[in-house]
Amino acid sequence: MFTYAGAKLLRYFSNQSKKTPMLSMEPVSAKKDIMIETSVKQTMISCYYPLQADTKRFPVYMNLHGGAFIMNSKEMDDPYCRYLANQTGCVVINVDYAKAPEYSFPKPIEQSYEILHWIKENADELNIDPEKITVGGQSSGANIMAALC
Repeated sequence: MFTYAGAKLLRYFSNQSKKTPMLSMEPVSAKKDIMIETSVKQTMISCYYPLQADTKRFPVYMNLHGGAFIMNSKEMDDPYCRYLANQTGCVVINVDYAKAPEYSFPKPIEQSYEILHWIKENADELNIDPEKITVGGQSSGANIMAALC
């Protein structure tokens, strides 16, 4: 169990280390950064649109990064989201969710739920199919998404 100070220290040192992406930075047809207001905090999302589009309204994959609930950011998954968008033909929505110790359980789940509703409500603007949304993530992000379902 981390103390507040221990979690902040771990995050600091994690952010100082260089992270080499395992995937190259694939081009996408568009990447839109959007700030969303939730009851938890203002939240930045990135929407990755695939290069090859054979549909008018895209299916969606909402992604949350890993990081033990206390570190990393959506930028860590940028290469993965680009790759996933192009390989699946989905719009990938990458979320910079609220992390501990500033935001304790269940805040990240509540925030993700609100973002999921925002995505559905803004389907026309995002050019997505609100009936074809899937969610996932890595490590702590996957845990949040599992709790969301």
